[in-house]
Amino acid sequence: MSEAFTIVAKVLPVIFLIILGHFLSRFSVISQKTVDDLKKLVVNLTLPALLFMAFADTAFEPKYLLIVLAVFASCAVMLLLAGVLRKPLKIDNPYWPSLYAGFETGMMGYSIFVAVYGAAEMYKLAIMDLGQVTFVFFVLVSVLRRVNGETAGAVSLIKSFLKSPVILSIIFGIIAGLIGLPALL
Repeated sequence: MSEAFTIVAKVLPVIFLIILGHFLSRFSVISQKTVDDLKKLVVNLTLPALLFMAFADTAFEPKYLLIVLAVFASCAVMLLLAGVLRKPLKIDNPYWPSLYAGFETGMMGYSIFVAVYGAAEMYKLAIMDLGQVTFVFFVLVSVLRRVNGETAGAVSLIKSFLKSPVILSIIFGIIAGLIGLPALL
């Protein structure tokens, strides 16, 4: 079997679930409240649990910091580039640049990545995602608050960062890995 076929075979169930979800929603089999509740479950419980396990099992190396910084920088470049291109492309929406400044790993990325590469390799995506998540909480949220006419003080950004279940799971996962907790279990 070719590698491309193997990848498609692994991703296809995820795509079918997305299509099924669309039809269930379209024909009112699942209410919007149910969808919202499922999203809360993913964002506040299942994704943090997955990230905790990924980071707890990761043996950190200094080169990983370079990956985090490179992803953070690429998000910044994309935000700036989209901001510059907004006028020549005649796009009036002030939120448009923010669409290019990050990527969706939480609801989609992890499930597709794990389907293709397996849970044992998830730490690779998690390390990359750390740069993006840090960018979103400290830069993109600040930019979006300014677009909305709000102030974005450093203290409130840090508080929201540290209250995030995703961030807390990453921090505690790293700590668990550093103290050797997975080996004890």
